[in-house]
Amino acid sequence: MSFNPEMVPPCTLAIGYGLGVWVAAALVVFLTAERAKHTFFSFLLFMGSFFIGIGAFFSYQQKAISFNLLPCCYFAIAPLTIRIDTLACFFLTIVALVVCALAIFSPAYLKAYKDRLHPGIYWHCIFMFMLALTLTLLSTNAICFLIFWETMSLAAMALIASDHIRQKARHAALIYMGITTISTVLIFASFLWYYRHFHSWYFADWHAAGSITFPALLLFFGLAVKAGVWPFHIWMSYAQAEAPSPVTAFMSTVMKVVGLYTFIRLLILDNNDGLVLGYIAITLGTVSIIWGSLFALLERDLKRLLSYSSVENIGIILIALGVCLVARHDKQIDLAYLALVAALFHTINHSLCKAGLFVGAGCIEAVTHTRDLAFLGGLARRMPWTAACFLANSLAITALPPFNGFASKWMVYQSLFKLTMSDAQVIDRISGLSIVGILSLVGTLSLACYTKAIGICFLGRPRSEMINQANELSHSAVVVQIFFVVICLAMGLTVPYVASLLWPACCEVLPKVEQVHNLFPVPLQTVTCIAVAITCFAVWFLFYLAKRPDTGLKKYVTWDCGYGNLPARAEETGTSFSESIARIFAPILRYRMITEIQGKDRRHFPEIIKFESITSPLLEGLIYRPSMRVILILSRAIAKLQTGSIHLYLLYVFMTLLVLIGIGIRL
Repeated sequence: MSFNPEMVPPCTLAIGYGLGVWVAAALVVFLTAERAKHTFFSFLLFMGSFFIGIGAFFSYQQKAISFNLLPCCYFAIAPLTIRIDTLACFFLTIVALVVCALAIFSPAYLKAYKDRLHPGIYWHCIFMFMLALTLTLLSTNAICFLIFWETMSLAAMALIASDHIRQKARHAALIYMGITTISTVLIFASFLWYYRHFHSWYFADWHAAGSITFPALLLFFGLAVKAGVWPFHIWMSYAQAEAPSPVTAFMSTVMKVVGLYTFIRLLILDNNDGLVLGYIAITLGTVSIIWGSLFALLERDLKRLLSYSSVENIGIILIALGVCLVARHDKQIDLAYLALVAALFHTINHSLCKAGLFVGAGCIEAVTHTRDLAFLGGLARRMPWTAACFLANSLAITALPPFNGFASKWMVYQSLFKLTMSDAQVIDRISGLSIVGILSLVGTLSLACYTKAIGICFLGRPRSEMINQANELSHSAVVVQIFFVVICLAMGLTVPYVASLLWPACCEVLPKVEQVHNLFPVPLQTVTCIAVAITCFAVWFLFYLAKRPDTGLKKYVTWDCGYGNLPARAEETGTSFSESIARIFAPILRYRMITEIQGKDRRHFPEIIKFESITSPLLEGLIYRPSMRVILILSRAIAKLQTGSIHLYLLYVFMTLLVLIGIGIRL
């Protein structure tokens, strides 16, 4: 139907108000690029996401509504129509929650990099990115989806290259442009196949789209490329490391939401037979969690470490979605619901925890001008709030209670145990039990990874002079980090309530059954009392430490065996921390050590000792780099066709038209 404000509920209108704020902001920043004010545009970004979040939250569980947003806008063969339903509102709420916090953080970060980041380009691309992302979630047909999907990708590429003076940023943007082009081509090919089968561009007409194996696989791999699933995760360690930290947080959280939403909307909703797709999702998810945790453990760059951790968590979500597909094929609806709840819950948790961690990494980078763990250390004294919040978010993402990460990962375990004990095929039961063991191993590696990050970065002595001048970036950055910690803790302590909120979104996707009880057997009242008691004790303890009287006692070291006041060079490094694990997985990591000893009598009196550890990504060395060399050779050969002759160009056009006419006649 056409857009009529009188027929649209007020809460749904709030989503339109938020989009309108972003459109107006994008126009204003385009006209006043040189005079862009960070605080003003941060406020507009916050207000737009606030309106969208309020509208999505109160539209949740309401009747779905579809309408033509702009009747005058028609994309050649499809109108600009959007659909607001329970599933879309769930993902919009996650996006709005993260964007509100990052809008507050952005001005402080941009102020620290005012000489490198152009404010007009940054804010214009941010607003275009958020507009395209939101409209991608709301699109009802394939044409609108592809247009907004590509707009979102181009805006993200521009944001990655916003610090274009640095060669690494330009290189990362080029890699991202190539990988997102591959993703778009796969999705476009899938949509063309669906159109030929269903004779419609509208998603609502694609009943059981996931049951058509080949286009479903094309769509799945297109989304997997964008989400950074193994083996398509290579771009993440480059793009997310070189992009500004607010952009990295956007890409690692809200942009992943679009891929997961599309997977659920088109490949799980009304899917009658997704067994093959479920097996592929479980397989790639399992490899992703192993690969991501191992490379995260070996990283020295803090943002690359967090990027590889995102690969691990996307793998966990993908395993849960794969179990959902397999369980639905086996007519085990309760198990399918449990796996889908686990996937949705872990999507929320990963978005919140990882956004908080990237904000902390951005604060460290802005203050110390480095992300290398080898040059950090002792920051807990200079940045106590960042250290405490980074620790809390790390506990959440490593699935330690009482934070929210524990609850969602526990649900993933429960779905796998239930698959193992069900009447499914033997291969499914064996796979479920095997993945439980792999998840346990990965959990240990993840814990070691964040122990390394916190210990090397915040504890010990400063490893460089810049640490001594470090301070908290700003009060707003501290508030944002505390916000993420508080909401992660609150969700972890109110899991029964959160799980009940996720149920309507699951009912939108799967056949409606009674709610699966006893996901968490602790009553909500008991959990609330425990949360209040823990909070009161924490507040009392902080006040006690702040007002503790000075007794006048002083501590002295009477005998330190010559180890007192050790220099920073004597401290443990991140490389030595992870060396033992790297040796175990050396065939996968291609890990090797190079030792160089110099001096006249090197054996007894070495003068210089150099040690270097090298890790060569297996996929890059064996697949991606050889493929790039082949592409470059083919590009040089094709470039010879460009002779500058207008006659040859006309011949190329004529031959292309003949080929297209032949294809059209055949179709």
